[in-house]
Amino acid sequence: EIPTPIPQLTAPVTVIPGTALTTQVGIIDNMRQMPGVFLAQTGQGGGVTSLFIRGGNSTANLVLVDGIPAEDVGGTFDYGTVTSTAIDRIEVYRGPDSAIHGTDAGAGVVTIDTPRGFTLKPVLNYSGDVGTLHSYRNEVTGGGTYRKLDYFGAFSRFDTSNALSND
Repeated sequence: EIPTPIPQLTAPVTVIPGTALTTQVGIIDNMRQMPGVFLAQTGQGGGVTSLFIRGGNSTANLVLVDGIPAEDVGGTFDYGTVTSTAIDRIEVYRGPDSAIHGTDAGAGVVTIDTPRGFTLKPVLNYSGDVGTLHSYRNEVTGGGTYRKLDYFGAFSRFDTSNALSND
């Protein structure tokens, strides 16, 4: 894949690098900072979250994870359950791109790229966080290379009582 230079793009693009997500639980807060983007979240953390790009419907966005379409039939995608674990970068193309990606890309395209293993020896990382309202997060990632194969795997868990007891 050869990246397209920014002056040659037909619509604005915002890129969120994976390093910006390392201290986040999900991707919603970072995506809310983009111009022309509105996220509607139902309830508290973990609630169903829809993305509206430049006034388009939430079902008019194509979501690609490593180049593979990830939205449900009808174009819906829940951003509330997407964790920040194992995300290399997120690109949001804000504009219709149906000529390249098909009819699912009527309002925009969201591309989520996952990391690849790159070290000769396996690398295993663990991180854990504890916060108020009985919140805690555990995250384990591992990856490496073996001959021509690169591998990467991740696991994370986030638990919270939110602001309401027994919620």
